[in-house]
Amino acid sequence: LPSPPSFATSQNRVAPLNIRLVYLSERDIDRDAQTLLVDSIKSKLDYQTAKISMQRIATSLGVIAFETEQSTLTPTAAKLLDRAAQFLQQHPNLKLEVVVNQEPNEPPEIIEARSQAITQYLKSKWPITSDQIALQIGVEPKPSAILQLTVESLRKPPSIIQPESF
Repeated sequence: LPSPPSFATSQNRVAPLNIRLVYLSERDIDRDAQTLLVDSIKSKLDYQTAKISMQRIATSLGVIAFETEQSTLTPTAAKLLDRAAQFLQQHPNLKLEVVVNQEPNEPPEIIEARSQAITQYLKSKWPITSDQIALQIGVEPKPSAILQLTVESLRKPPSIIQPESF
């Protein structure tokens, strides 16, 4: 048997705490801000050996192009929607915002047809719920749909305390 001190050290090895910070942004957090954030997390946890990594998810996923007066999804559009759905599956607190546009000479019904094509595709291939998709009518004069990831804040707004009247 090993002596008690070496026995104790060989049995008490614990894997370090690993934290992955995933954030939604169009740009990376700069190096200085990352360092400040990591130091703050380690300090608040009182765990200086924690390993903290960061992963950025871009808010803008891309644009689906439609033919004039058409609502048919192309294979490229399907790939883009599949990518969006994968993000929604991996990060259930995210929402997909779809801004559907039309050319000025297209009938107003084309917006509804394009919106339905997108939502039906997502719901038929992925376990996506209606509350994960937010459809909006855009103002760009193009036959397109712009895809963006958004997140609702989980923080509650501060309550307003009314001063007592004297």
